[in-house]
Amino acid sequence: MLGHRLGVDPATLVFERGPQGRPELAGRPLRFSLAHSAGLALVAVTELADLGADLERMDPALAEPPSAERYFAAAERARLEELAGPARRRLFFELWTEKEAYRKATGEGIAAGLGELDWRGWTRLRPPVPDGYAAAIAVRAPDAVLRLAPWPP
Repeated sequence: MLGHRLGVDPATLVFERGPQGRPELAGRPLRFSLAHSAGLALVAVTELADLGADLERMDPALAEPPSAERYFAAAERARLEELAGPARRRLFFELWTEKEAYRKATGEGIAAGLGELDWRGWTRLRPPVPDGYAAAIAVRAPDAVLRLAPWPP
């Protein structure tokens, strides 16, 4: 996919690790992020800014209160507490995928924590996914837009 986007043989692409250990293309301006869950994949690509993508199958067991208390900021927990059932699960995974996409974009990973994040200068995008999944793309640009492209082209 990256070779196609760059118009080169994929076998010629060289990958390296960025300062935080994030995979990057050596000597190429293309930024990318890959996420996969339960048989689906999401690939985000841009030449404009750092980005991260996350895709999750919405496992009801993960959306239970102990997870929310551990990973979310107080305001997010309050929003979750107002909901129940499928609405709560949907919001939980929307928040989770946004946070994980952000941490992937910065190269820090979720080990850096998922509490309060500074979204100034960032755009949160929601690509369409099948029922039962949630996805997000975080782009370090204030007005990024989502353009979908089928694969293979």
